[in-house]
Amino acid sequence: MKLSDRVAVAISGGVESAVAAALLKNQGFDVEGVHFKITPSCAFESRCSSAHLTEDAVKICEQLDISCHIIDASDLFEHEVIDPFIHDYLQDRLPSPCVSCDKNIKFKLLEEKADQLKCTWVATGHYAQVIQDVLKNRAVLLQALDAANDQSYFLYSLSQKTLQRTLMPLGGLMSEKVLKLGIELGIEKPNPMKSQEFCNVGQPGYEALIEKRSSPHFRSPGTIRTVHGEIVGQHAGLYHYSIGQKPRENLSIENPHEYYVAGYDVLNQALIVGKQEMLYHKDCMIQGLTWVRAPDGVRRLRCLAKINPRHEAAQAHVTLYEGSYAQVEFDEPQRAITPGQAIVFYEGAEVLGGGIIEHIGGISV
Repeated sequence: MKLSDRVAVAISGGVESAVAAALLKNQGFDVEGVHFKITPSCAFESRCSSAHLTEDAVKICEQLDISCHIIDASDLFEHEVIDPFIHDYLQDRLPSPCVSCDKNIKFKLLEEKADQLKCTWVATGHYAQVIQDVLKNRAVLLQALDAANDQSYFLYSLSQKTLQRTLMPLGGLMSEKVLKLGIELGIEKPNPMKSQEFCNVGQPGYEALIEKRSSPHFRSPGTIRTVHGEIVGQHAGLYHYSIGQKPRENLSIENPHEYYVAGYDVLNQALIVGKQEMLYHKDCMIQGLTWVRAPDGVRRLRCLAKINPRHEAAQAHVTLYEGSYAQVEFDEPQRAITPGQAIVFYEGAEVLGGGIIEHIGGISV
């Protein structure tokens, strides 16, 4: 066995990472399992690597006859994911915690452990594809064959250095095939949780986390008003609402069912509501721009852009500015562009890069 055949595989306790490890072992790799123990006292607990998932990960490694190295990542998770998440949410931004978790925890710690174990490769159970272009000395990050479960959106910020040593065995498989392989490979009663959805607890879970970890001073109630300034109700705190959703309260206005959350007046702690057409915008500014494949010397490029994991990528122009900023102009208005969310650029199935939505509209003057 050569050192180039050694791979450290992230084992979450879910079926996808288990199948990824099994496939690599069957291909002849010397596989080392790595599990991240994340036990924050928060609403993420039921989805993160709590005690039962650690037990599942150990059991999976035993079934596959591979080592299981357990890393306590709780403190790092608090610092890199939970704290920024709460800060952004209280600033009325909707963050993308899985993006920072993948980059700053999962791949960071996995690479560190791989180096300790003298593993050339790292691998995960993500539904995405990584192709090594030897001639150009770079890695190509692609969407998964299974479009419904594609996770390439969350991986746009990974560096070439990381991607050039990364394997993603599930990228060319449909999820139904992965579940079937789990049974065929003898992985008993695999946890059906998708291996990489650490933080997918939904808005009720986010609200519980924020209420537990922040002062009531930062969660003030306020008025609900229309885009035209008419006060139509009271809200219990802006963190309860995301752009594009229906308000929970009964609005004092004609045809209240036609109104959606359209934005926030943070200065006055007011929730802004409007009809469906008010949710559509063509432009946004982004910051923190990073590239998997950087454009060659151009200041303006044509691509597909995706504003959240469930959004159907849409045609857009991206104008680049100094300091990792850019303006995105969609051909057609897009629904519920939300500050704080990641926006990811594609050329066909290839991930080019992305950034974080700063605000709706063009350059502020």
